[in-house]
Amino acid sequence: PVNQQQKKFLAIASAEIVRMSDLLNRLMLVSRLESGGLSMDSGPLEVSGFISECIRYVASLAKSKNIRIETEIPPNLPNMMADPDQLQRVVSNLLGNAVKFSGSGDKIKVAAGLDGKGRNIIFSVSDNGPGVPATEQSLIFNKYYQARGMRKQADGVGLGLSISRQIVKAHRGDIRVTSRIGKGSTFYFTIPVARPETAQ
Repeated sequence: PVNQQQKKFLAIASAEIVRMSDLLNRLMLVSRLESGGLSMDSGPLEVSGFISECIRYVASLAKSKNIRIETEIPPNLPNMMADPDQLQRVVSNLLGNAVKFSGSGDKIKVAAGLDGKGRNIIFSVSDNGPGVPATEQSLIFNKYYQARGMRKQADGVGLGLSISRQIVKAHRGDIRVTSRIGKGSTFYFTIPVARPETAQ
């Protein structure tokens, strides 16, 4: 029979295998994105339902930390033109980071709206975390980069935001961050609106 010490060792080994598998998958995704080998299977996508599905994936973790996730999404937004699986990586990464760096009782806000020209949906994910220094805000989307003050809390290798940027760019969108130390961060990204002939 397996004793308690062996069970603990097996649990640690299993968790490490999962972590390494995830890292390998991320590295393979980065390679495909950088080489242009990952095609986007884009189609008209309804915004509110998509965001709700993304939130569902982090809801239990947020609840365990007593973190509220609020949304601000107008009911009349047009569909966006996106690959749901790839775009979910972006939103899930931003939400996961927000939960990771937020404290008990904090609030995360997810918002979406139409830009001034009506061509893009603008998304934002805001948190009350430690914030990103101004000198590093242009660097955090680089591969393997982790901002100071976040490294002790982060358990990754700095690939999530790099992957997110490349996926957003593959959708012909942009991604950026505004942040204040001790006040939190807001990540913005844009995704094109579905053309009328494809929006049905």
